[in-house]
Amino acid sequence: MIASHYNEMWQRFTDSARANCLTLDPFIHSSLDTRRGITALSYIDKNSQQVADKISEFLTEVHKVEPEQYFYPRSDLHITMLSIISCIEDFTLSKVNIDEYIKAYNHVVAECPPVEINFIGVTASESCIVIQGFPVDNNLHTFRKKLRQAFKSLPNTTFDSRYKLITAHCTAIRFCRPIKDSQRLFELCQANRERSFGSIVFNQFELVYNNWYQQRTHTELLACAKLNNR
Repeated sequence: MIASHYNEMWQRFTDSARANCLTLDPFIHSSLDTRRGITALSYIDKNSQQVADKISEFLTEVHKVEPEQYFYPRSDLHITMLSIISCIEDFTLSKVNIDEYIKAYNHVVAECPPVEINFIGVTASESCIVIQGFPVDNNLHTFRKKLRQAFKSLPNTTFDSRYKLITAHCTAIRFCRPIKDSQRLFELCQANRERSFGSIVFNQFELVYNNWYQQRTHTELLACAKLNNR
């Protein structure tokens, strides 16, 4: 299922690149963007410097081709476990009982084993380029299921409002400026469809108050806990 989802993304990217009509994000550099939410996530570099290095190497290669796009800083690269409250305009922590959210989150983390993910290849859509992640077992699915169960009774939760999260991808680049050479960009991505970035056993996840792009400069840590090493 995950592979087919990545392939569907790739087909959208292929069609958009060939037609030179990739979707540009108009808000990524805007100080007026007030979209905020609450997310359970894990940062790549906090779990594996080696994988972070390999992803950064790929981003450097793309930067040589399309330097004006938005490249996620190494410190911002992450996987999303679950968007508890999807980003909405003018959302602030004062609108929820954050202690209830932290309690529910810590309860789930204490019950779940680490999550191992293999990062193999890149895919893209009409709006971004991502590193493909493939869970090695059902631990990621179980963790997300328990998070949904724990938070469903709390007010304001909006997980899966955009789409049900099933992948373990890491968004690395967003298109925000006109593409200089869509064919060259497509060929570079295609050449890296099977590239190995390594494997990570994630055992530390964070609950954060975040903006749409998960930029650490606009992120507030709410809770951090290690998964049970059973």
